[in-house]
Amino acid sequence: MDEVLRLDAVGQAQAVREGRVAPRELVEAAIAKIRAHDDELNAIVHPRFERALAELDDLPEGAPFRGVPILVKDLGWAQAGEPYNAGSATLDGVEVAADAHAVTRLCEAGFVILGRTSTPEFGTTITTEPAAYGPTRNPYDLAYSAGGSSGGSAAAVAAGLVAVATASDGGGSIRIPAGQCGLVGLKPTKGRSSQGPAQGEGGELARGARRGGVRRPLRGDRGRQRGAELESIGRWRGKPVELSELEPRNRAMAEAGRRRGAVDHILALQWIDGYRRRMASWWSGHDVLLTPTLGVPPYPLGWLPPGDLSTSFGRTGPAVAFTSPFNATGQPAISLPLYRTAEGLPVGVQLVAAAGREDLLVRLAAQIERAHPFEHSALR
Repeated sequence: MDEVLRLDAVGQAQAVREGRVAPRELVEAAIAKIRAHDDELNAIVHPRFERALAELDDLPEGAPFRGVPILVKDLGWAQAGEPYNAGSATLDGVEVAADAHAVTRLCEAGFVILGRTSTPEFGTTITTEPAAYGPTRNPYDLAYSAGGSSGGSAAAVAAGLVAVATASDGGGSIRIPAGQCGLVGLKPTKGRSSQGPAQGEGGELARGARRGGVRRPLRGDRGRQRGAELESIGRWRGKPVELSELEPRNRAMAEAGRRRGAVDHILALQWIDGYRRRMASWWSGHDVLLTPTLGVPPYPLGWLPPGDLSTSFGRTGPAVAFTSPFNATGQPAISLPLYRTAEGLPVGVQLVAAAGREDLLVRLAAQIERAHPFEHSALR
């Protein structure tokens, strides 16, 4: 069974179709692996094993990923009857009334959702160390960060707990964890993938790019949005959110947002529109841009100290220098695991294409993967 669990999602689905493994066997094996290893990783904040097993009898016949286990990020990716915390104690105990569109599509495709993965509070930073749930650890070195904001999903996939997990990216939150954890992470063109009715866009993290191992990702995460989000959370839980309930980073961002008015917001949007047009003009003569995924080497837990915002914000800027520009332009970008540090930690490389050219990125990523395969040595 370990051999099947090490396959990508496409390979696991094929094993089910060929009768080499039954959906229940595959799901039970994944649950056993999570129980054996997640205590050290702290990737999953809400397991739903019993419900997942009960849902096996209703899997749609002929679905392409029938019986394949998956984890969903606890930010966006709402699932009816399950808690939704977004990494924050402010939403403790709140349950979701309806599935997000993307969750509905996952279930229609035959995936079996085993639980929800950890994220920093509201997904606003590049390490998954929420005060409410504690740090998620990088399976390559437990002293290191799994990245953020999709760190729980990245750690779970890198460790082999599941073959695929959902993610989201508003400034690098798919690509940065992919780079930290030795995974493939694709942020598609803005608007390509929906998490409606309540959220923006979303996607997945996987161990490989070949044979459809990479699927669709993205969502918007950031300062002036905080105020509207806090109002929404207040309505959702039935009482206003006080700034004192937030972690220091989000408290500072919310306070900064309250000092800015509609004119500031419109001017910022106009600047981004201009930047997008300038980038599109430059791109007309190029196919792909190659950059590092991260602007800094792999970083340990605690590298962004929550009590020292000057250091934390100062370190975040250089780290996202190569990822966040393409959230502004809306272009697709993919992180590939191609190198390691002297200590054996993964180092990601980013490829960026023109809007709508995910096809180019996936084809190129598959060719690179065949020529330069990455050994996933963190698999449990």
